[in-house]
Amino acid sequence: MDKEELIGRKVNIFTNRINRKINKEVAKYGITGIQSMVLGFVYHKSQNRDVFQKDIEEVFDIRRSSVTSVLQLMEKNGYVERVSVSEDARLKKIILTKKGLEIQKKST
Repeated sequence: MDKEELIGRKVNIFTNRINRKINKEVAKYGITGIQSMVLGFVYHKSQNRDVFQKDIEEVFDIRRSSVTSVLQLMEKNGYVERVSVSEDARLKKIILTKKGLEIQKKST
């Protein structure tokens, strides 16, 4: 194994450990690590502008289908609402609900 592969492996191990730690910490609030990150992102970005699914896809480098699944579950659990934009029906504005805001504040 060359040096680059070793470094890559170490980074991957470190990332997995961080993700497990985050998931363990936020599980007490009934959410996953990615849901916690999405709540935080939507909370902070929505202070200055509207937030859309595409923003989440780009910032977290996650496929559209994965973000859709995360948002559907978050909407089902009452953390976010996806609201159609009158100018473009394809766009869905992501809004934190009161419950989502409470969880976001507790989990940070």
